[in-house]
Amino acid sequence: SLTRGGAGVKSIKDLPILQDAPPPGGFPSIRIERRLPNTGPTGVAIFAVLGAVVGYGFYRLSQTKAETRFTADEIHAVRKIVNPVLQAEWDLRYLEHMRKKHEEE
Repeated sequence: SLTRGGAGVKSIKDLPILQDAPPPGGFPSIRIERRLPNTGPTGVAIFAVLGAVVGYGFYRLSQTKAETRFTADEIHAVRKIVNPVLQAEWDLRYLEHMRKKHEEE
């Protein structure tokens, strides 16, 4: 047991030199590259497919909007044509109602 002031190592410099070193011939090489399987589509292919899908979606959207616009225009045209006829019917109903009301008085 080492005690203070007794026999032992006085300085770290008194210790024998012991240094780690590689074994003769060196250490075996370490594989550091990644060996992942090259499966699936590339990034360019995914981007191209995504662009095609988005483009088709916008095409269908524009077609649907054109159909909706055509239908709305057709409905407005029919209303514009039929409106005077409906207004005349309502006017006749109103006059008939007013005539009956006038007769009751």
